[in-house]
Order: sequence, then structure tokens, then C-alpha cells
Amino acid sequence: MEQQNSIDIISQIYNLRQNFIVIGLTGRTGSGCTTVATLCKNKDFGKLHSPIPTTKLEGLTNDERKYKIVSM
Repeated sequence: MEQQNSIDIISQIYNLRQNFIVIGLTGRTGSGCTTVATLCKNKDFGKLHSPIPTTKLEGLTNDERKYKIVSM
């Protein structure tokens, strides 16, 4: 009976692996890792309301250009 309990416990532990993911965020100070980590804590990504990237093609700042690229 003891072995069956051990097998059940091990099965439960392995089943828990299906319910989470580990994401490693690294970057220089001020690169936004903490901001992204905070956003990822939100379970409902539909409530993020991220800004829509600009549609203009010329005269973009570096940050606008990068945001446009990653939002595609």
C-alpha cells in the first residue's frame, strides 16, 4: 500500500508540471524586465490594453520603431 501512495504522489507532482511555465527575463538595468514580469503576473492578458503601434512609416523614434516591430 505504501508503494501505491508513493506512485500516486509522484504522479500528482508530474501532473503539476502541466499547469505552469518558467520564463527567464534578463536584460540591462532599465530594459523593462521588471515591467514585463509584472505584466506576466496578470492572468487575463485581454485586460492589458497595450497601446496600438503607430501607422506612420517615417520619422519614428527608436522606441516607436522597436515597438512597431515587436507588436506585429
